[in-house]
Amino acid sequence: MASQRNNQLTQKKNRGQSQSKSKSTSNKSTSTKSTKTKNTSTKQVNISKGGSKTTTTKSKSVKTNTVPMKKTSTPVKSTQPPKEKKVKKETEFEKLGLSNKKFEEEIEEDIKKRSKELEELSEILLSRTIFEEENTKEVEVPLSEEIFQELEDVFEEEPIEKTKPLEEIKEPSRKREHSKGHKAIFIDCFFLLFCIILFLVLISITPKIHLLGDDTMKLDYGTTYTEPGATAEYLGKDYTKNLEITGKVSTDKIGVYYITYKIKGSSFQLTKKRKIEVVDQIPPIIQLTGSEEVKICPGSTYNEEGIKAIDEYEGDLTKQVKIQKEKDQIIYSVKDSSNNEAKVVRKIVEIDEEGPKLELEGNDTVYADFEGTYKDPGYKATDNCDGDITNQVEVKGNVNTNQIGRYQLTYSVKDKGGNTSEVTRTVVVSRRTDPESGTLKTGAIYLTFDDGPNPGTTSQILDILKDEGVKATFFVTANGPDNLLKREFDEGHSIALHTATHDYSYIYRSEENYFEDLKRVSDRVKRVTGQETKLIRFPGGSSNTVSRHYNQGIMTRLTSEVLERGYRYYDWNVDASDAWQCAKSNVGNKRDCVYNNVTRNLSKSHANVVLMHDVKQHTADALRDIIHYAKENGYSFELIDTGTKMVRFKVNN
Repeated sequence: MASQRNNQLTQKKNRGQSQSKSKSTSNKSTSTKSTKTKNTSTKQVNISKGGSKTTTTKSKSVKTNTVPMKKTSTPVKSTQPPKEKKVKKETEFEKLGLSNKKFEEEIEEDIKKRSKELEELSEILLSRTIFEEENTKEVEVPLSEEIFQELEDVFEEEPIEKTKPLEEIKEPSRKREHSKGHKAIFIDCFFLLFCIILFLVLISITPKIHLLGDDTMKLDYGTTYTEPGATAEYLGKDYTKNLEITGKVSTDKIGVYYITYKIKGSSFQLTKKRKIEVVDQIPPIIQLTGSEEVKICPGSTYNEEGIKAIDEYEGDLTKQVKIQKEKDQIIYSVKDSSNNEAKVVRKIVEIDEEGPKLELEGNDTVYADFEGTYKDPGYKATDNCDGDITNQVEVKGNVNTNQIGRYQLTYSVKDKGGNTSEVTRTVVVSRRTDPESGTLKTGAIYLTFDDGPNPGTTSQILDILKDEGVKATFFVTANGPDNLLKREFDEGHSIALHTATHDYSYIYRSEENYFEDLKRVSDRVKRVTGQETKLIRFPGGSSNTVSRHYNQGIMTRLTSEVLERGYRYYDWNVDASDAWQCAKSNVGNKRDCVYNNVTRNLSKSHANVVLMHDVKQHTADALRDIIHYAKENGYSFELIDTGTKMVRFKVNN
């Protein structure tokens, strides 16, 4: 192509020699225009004629850029109208037959420069073509015969100054691609609409089973499953009555169950299932042994009291309980197989709020001999946090045995937590109990009741005494309700000691047994009433002979020993015989028996200490009439206290 172009320029040179001055000016202008094309870009378009490849180059710069076109199936037609062939006009130089040597030299120089430029451009284009063939697809742009011929004519006459823009070649292809895209979208939409209509038609003619309620249900373990039911239809007809429902749900076992709904016709069959999940949503229960808040001594360690975890479905989960110990709390947690979690917290409080335990050895009230020596029975103090603190007990008060009277000693102790405890003991300084000391009121009745309290009869007797305004003395045991004992004390009656067990074989086996039994009933009286008493009555009286079967001479020793210990014992001189004679089965009217035994033995010449038993119903039945008789006959009623002279039998053992 470069040699062809050189040939064309050479021919023009030859023609220039015969051209006029105006032609020379025209060629110079052309040369100047060609020179101005430096430093511009070069575009390359492959143009095919009848399937052959032709390259058209527009030179605007030494540096060229080849723009590969995307391959398209639609031929690109040039919209540029065909150029008319230019008729060569005779220049002024030709008309005059003149030649311009200087012009010719310039033309020759221009030809050389352009030839060199074309050679360089050819090399560049060749290298670019090789690169583009390797990296891009070559696009053939078929052109009509007329357009191709016009392009050839242009190259023969003069250099192409302006080629058809590449975008103008691409534009028709883009429009055709755009039009094709619209058609494809329309076809896709039409197909989708067709599918939807077809789907709706198929649904309308398909049998249907409608489940009432949810397709998937959850039931708690242990509850009852109630079938919600279902309906069936086909082509607008109700087939519910033909619906078969099968399956079983066991709510006593966790798991997944299915209920199947089936309908079958002559031309169709349909099945649907409902999923039933039996679940355990109830967490286990953790039970703490002891309190949820525990107070422990400062610096000590909590000793676990115990826990128990029970799950309604899985049973005992105690072994699976996790224990997490923190500074001031213990967290217990457990999960069942359904991941239900239970959590309980036990709060641990380090504080010492409990006072020491201070106990007196011996009785709260003790007796000391006049002009003798008092020796304290002793005491003991222990603390829940500090242990044995007996050596820290302080005793305040003193006892003067040279002066008869009552003295009070105070014992107190304090632990490290600042908690204190205090108790008192009363010391009675007196001479040995004088059996003859005290007084008895002549003509007075001292009502005494043994063996109580008793739930049924003691309350009746207390009611009668209260109604009649009479006070009595109750020699109590360790039996019966505390509330009746407390009522006796609160209503102003005298409380005295009888026996804890009333078991002769034990009581009179030894002196130790007797005083142990006496201490038991004495402790009960102190616990219920808050006071001690030194008033006693021997079971069977001091003259009993039943004690001989267990220990010879024990009554002689006991009657002396109780006096040494400061007790005062009382027998009786009027016996109602309600526990012996009147209690026999051959006695018809037991109430009258008791009434007669009392009223017939009363005397105004001495004090009347009457023995009765508040555990006997016939005694309660006779009591009101006895009181009425005594009042009508001028008797008064008194109770026994420490100032009452002892009434004693002759000791027979």
